Amino acid sequence: MPDNTTPSSPAVYQLRGVVHGVSPLIWRRLLVPADTTIGGLHAVVQTAFGWDGEHLHRFVIHGVEYGIGYVGGVGFRDDPHLVRLVDLGLRPTERFVYDYDFTDGWRLDLRLEQVLVMDPGRVYPRRTGGRRAGPPEGCGGVWAFLENTHPHHVLAAAIRAAEILGMLLDCHLSTPTRCSSLWWCRPLSVTCRGRPPGPRKVSEANGGDPRHPLTGK
Repeated sequence: MPDNTTPSSPAVYQLRGVVHGVSPLIWRRLLVPADTTIGGLHAVVQTAFGWDGEHLHRFVIHGVEYGIGYVGGVGFRDDPHLVRLVDLGLRPTERFVYDYDFTDGWRLDLRLEQVLVMDPGRVYPRRTGGRRAGPPEGCGGVWAFLENTHPHHVLAAAIRAAEILGMLLDCHLSTPTRCSSLWWCRPLSVTCRGRPPGPRKVSEANGGDPRHPLTGK
């Protein structure tokens, strides 16, 4: 149920977002006011990961989908410019997801790490941590991104998968009776489908720091 309680001091949510399925991790730690709307959080996430909002998106929080609807795209029950994070009843350590670009299939695993008291001397929202640049727009998804940035990881995974498949087939063909009771030796059915794996001025309000509070640039 939505949490309509009002804290004695303005609250800030510390969120950690991780790009699902990519290693080494691509992640950001963000501080956003608790009264940030779903639409506002969408803009924060896009800026923090270097995306341009070219594709459809959605948040899934407590099993309910939220987002900005577009003509011909996904529709949502609630107005994203009215629903605030504080209204959603999120508790520290709770997780939710953000899906972006339904063709490439990017997913961010988001976790509310803690609820803090707002510092009036800081600019919000802001990024306080993170590693590695976000995946570029239209790059083809996780497998295509890994093939372009870490081809040795993809090759190693493919070789290992081929080795395991070979052992399974050898085991089944050579000793079918002995192996029939072992789940890892049973015949496999492999089906391939789909794509191959393939200047806002902020320095004065930010204590003289000329870097953007979200991008760090």
